[in-house]
Amino acid sequence: MPVEQLQSRTASSSPVRASSEPSAQAPALQAAKAKPLVPTTQSPGFVKDTDGSPRRELDGAQLQKARTWYAANAAQYTPAVLRQLQAKLGEPPTGKVTNSFLQKVADWQITFDLAEAAGRFIEVGDTLVAGYLPTGVLTPEQVSRLFPTGLARPAQVAAFAISTEETIAKWDHVGGYDGRRKLLATLLAHELKAAGILMPRFDLLKMDENSYGYYVPRTHAIVVNSSLLRQPDLPQSELRELCQTLYHEARHAEQTFSVARLLCGSGMTVDAAYQHTKIYRPLVRSAAAKPIRPASPEGIVANEWYQSRYGAFAAQRAADLNTKDKLALEVAKSKETLAALQARRVTLQQKLKTNLTAIQRNEVTVTLNALQAEIKAVTAKLETQRQQHDVYYEKYRALPGERDAWDVEGAVNTYYLRHLEKP
Repeated sequence: MPVEQLQSRTASSSPVRASSEPSAQAPALQAAKAKPLVPTTQSPGFVKDTDGSPRRELDGAQLQKARTWYAANAAQYTPAVLRQLQAKLGEPPTGKVTNSFLQKVADWQITFDLAEAAGRFIEVGDTLVAGYLPTGVLTPEQVSRLFPTGLARPAQVAAFAISTEETIAKWDHVGGYDGRRKLLATLLAHELKAAGILMPRFDLLKMDENSYGYYVPRTHAIVVNSSLLRQPDLPQSELRELCQTLYHEARHAEQTFSVARLLCGSGMTVDAAYQHTKIYRPLVRSAAAKPIRPASPEGIVANEWYQSRYGAFAAQRAADLNTKDKLALEVAKSKETLAALQARRVTLQQKLKTNLTAIQRNEVTVTLNALQAEIKAVTAKLETQRQQHDVYYEKYRALPGERDAWDVEGAVNTYYLRHLEKP
């Protein structure tokens, strides 16, 4: 797989994306007239009630933390941006960080339906929070909820969920492999046209049975597992997940387009933006016609994606993904070893049921005991490797671009479950 591809979308219950090589860190942003893009600082913690649950009402200390945060990020959260945020929340658009505004943010955070918007909850100890933690600070992720764009718009999510069910109904009646390829390509083209994004190249490639597909920014291509199109009786649940994968990867394409638009909006030329990111040049050229101002809600959101993949956090991102993929290979190797040992154990246990001499029986028993000790050691090793992999898998899921893509996919699935699933 190419070095610059986004992690491949897989079909496991705890999906793991495996890249053969880490993403290279982009060179320093260089352009004569480009304004430097800086990452948004980390959100402050939240106030807890005595039972450990998040407290909706902000106290004086939390209000001060929130004010400090907005001051630290004033280059992005300008008075003009604050006025837009305040208007969305029903606050007087003063462009100033007031206690009333901060509390209004906290009220919105705790009541936001994260399950509908992303198909997930937030864990606080043993408690599941259905919205965001009330901090008073609108992070880039939360700004994207107030100002959803493209494939994240609720109407777009609903339309795709409905189109997915129509695709499922047609799947076995479109002439096999070629008909299915055209059906998926049409579904993808329709969604990206509605979002105003240059249609990616749609490629098919044979992958392992657990993989669905991935997106490659360098070539602006979405690659799907061709094996899934050849299966004669693909379960509807898997076909639905395949369609949702298209949406997930299309969102990555949209993120890439937004990053290119942001760079052009910061003053970079098409050539400079291409050299900096190696994003597909025609996509960068298209982005130059729709630049995003860094100090805007859309710019704040795109900047988080930019910093993660090409900016301040690119090296850490690459290292973490490399470690995750390395651990995934170790887990797979240990599982293979364990399966072979267990198969050997079955063979020896069956041998003990045959007519053996006392000496032969003793030899098999000794071998079986040694084998059992080896199985125990490999099992313990595998559990440790899985736990280590889980840590890096969570880091992968927390990456801004991945979190966002999984969230729009989750929104599609939630719409299906709430509105389209048949009893």
